[in-house]
Amino acid sequence: MSKQVIEHTLDQEDEYGMTGLMIACEAGKIEMARLLLDARADPTIKNNEGESALDLAKKGGYTEIVSLVEKALVEWDDVKDEIYKRRADHIKAKMDCMRKIGIDIKKENIKGWHGYNEKLDPWLDEYCSLHL
Repeated sequence: MSKQVIEHTLDQEDEYGMTGLMIACEAGKIEMARLLLDARADPTIKNNEGESALDLAKKGGYTEIVSLVEKALVEWDDVKDEIYKRRADHIKAKMDCMRKIGIDIKKENIKGWHGYNEKLDPWLDEYCSLHL
């Protein structure tokens, strides 16, 4: 899997708006939180309840994770623009590929685009990496 694909899916949210980082922080899994933050998971995202990874770590009383996320938040301002640009480039390339192979992408909705099938995602990434 390419670095761009990993960065694009790193902050993917479940139906509750929870990212992998939030789940790790809520469960007190410091090594997983560290791994995700080292990979540049976005610590500023909030779930459907308006809680961030930091809020969830505080709620659970996980002081080491709180410190880890607070440090990541300070560093986030320095790296976010570069990360967002790479993610935007990846999304644009993916959309161009989807158009090229005939997938209709007309209406945007909250979780993606109509005509986009999540089950095709791994195949689409592979196709795009070989043909773009």
